[in-house]
Amino acid sequence: MLFALAACQAKDAAPPAPRVIEARDGSGAVVATLAPGKPCRAAIGSLAIEVAGPALAADIAGAHWTGDHRDNGTTIARAGVAVARVYGHESTLSLFDPAGVPMLRVDAHGGAVDVSDAGRRLLRHVTPKGDALAVDSPALTVTGTRDAQLVALLVSPELAPELRMLAACERVL
Repeated sequence: MLFALAACQAKDAAPPAPRVIEARDGSGAVVATLAPGKPCRAAIGSLAIEVAGPALAADIAGAHWTGDHRDNGTTIARAGVAVARVYGHESTLSLFDPAGVPMLRVDAHGGAVDVSDAGRRLLRHVTPKGDALAVDSPALTVTGTRDAQLVALLVSPELAPELRMLAACERVL
């Protein structure tokens, strides 16, 4: 009888809420979100996308975007034309333009990362702060993840919003 009662209670339990990653500015306004899962959902400003995967596929503002994963990373294409390649390993994550020139480099050290441009000029730090990650430029607080490399992809304004969201979804799919 006790087993039957426990089974009934388990059926009534609500499923856990999906994890949502949110980036907020100093005023508390949400500037970016990422909801990992299949599909991955992301939004930056008023642009929102849904990405199927693990092979990336999304329709954004009338254009079809894809991601082709190979040994040298994932090539992100818009309407069949390569836009960028994402390549990474444990401590470094890089985004390259179609000619192979680095656009963004994310170097991990401990739980933090340094983000630099093609000339290795430091753009920002992403560091743990309590239960969140703090971004120094632009000043943001990100909750819902401890993956500083993921956060660096999502909040780097040097990259187009579509590319930021697709690269972030590629990391979580």
